[in-house]
Amino acid sequence: MFPQIRLISTDFDGTLVSHVSHPVLNPDCMKRIAELQKEGALWAINTGRSVDLLESGLTDFEFPMRPDFLLTSERMSSGHRRIVARGKHYGDWNDRCANDHRELFTSASSVLAEIIEFVTHRTKARLLTMDMDRKG
Repeated sequence: MFPQIRLISTDFDGTLVSHVSHPVLNPDCMKRIAELQKEGALWAINTGRSVDLLESGLTDFEFPMRPDFLLTSERMSSGHRRIVARGKHYGDWNDRCANDHRELFTSASSVLAEIIEFVTHRTKARLLTMDMDRKG
């Protein structure tokens, strides 16, 4: 017999949501996640999306249930289903991550400047940046 599943951790785009098939949500997968939540498992969505973009995706794709936690922008953690305040910090994780990222970007600023210079002036690529101080 298998031990009870305590945590389900999924990506969003291309995993839960298929942008190339219909329906975009696999009904069997959604049903199984809902069953596991009812049995006490926690469900976390890990995504590069921001909280706002993930929230709109959950609404746009008509998710039948909500995750317990959102791990967004590759690092930000927030409670969702069981914590009422949207985007509320989970412990001091988000603050520690923001501080660590600031330190990393400061220490690598000269290398990043060279990369930005190269991408901007020597390629046809478009440079996308993210506000690392954002709380959700």
